[in-house]
Amino acid sequence: MTRFVEGTFRNQMFSTVGVDFCTKNLEVNGRQVSLQILDTAGQERFRFLGPSYYRGADAAMLVFDSSNRSSFDSCARWLDELRLAADRRLTIMLVANKADLPSAAVSRDEAERFVQEFGLAGFAEVSAMAAAAASVAPSSSC
Repeated sequence: MTRFVEGTFRNQMFSTVGVDFCTKNLEVNGRQVSLQILDTAGQERFRFLGPSYYRGADAAMLVFDSSNRSSFDSCARWLDELRLAADRRLTIMLVANKADLPSAAVSRDEAERFVQEFGLAGFAEVSAMAAAAASVAPSSSC
């Protein structure tokens, strides 16, 4: 989120506590769009916070750590929660973060099968460290 919004990368990583919020203005297909980006905590103890933020959303990105199998495995549960809490049908994209790491725990084929199985809008691999595709995924989900 920091790479996309501020254009910077922080070597030190901190787990989200509760919800982090930021705004990014950009142009998509000739239209000005204001993205209000919410990064909800992935830890079980903060799970109750998510649904109140999902209502009214137009799009969502399920982001998982491509080097962490359990991160990907939890995407189906997060997807169920998103779809139950949203006011209307969301455009949802699956995003694999840390694509710069040499040993992925989840293959691109497996992630693309997940997208097909659950009817998501698409899949992208990104790297906050390398800034690879950091501007592609959010633009594609609008």
